[in-house]
Amino acid sequence: MLTITIFELQLSGHFLVLIRLLNLQSLPLIHYAFWLALFG
Repeated sequence: MLTITIFELQLSGHFLVLIRLLNLQSLPLIHYAFWLALFG
């Protein structure tokens, strides 16, 4: 479980960097699509 948590933290960290790179576009849509892909 700890490894999964660490992996999720790393994944979310990479996603936050991606969000900042795409910040000029629609941030809420990308964020929603990300969470939908993970937990949908």
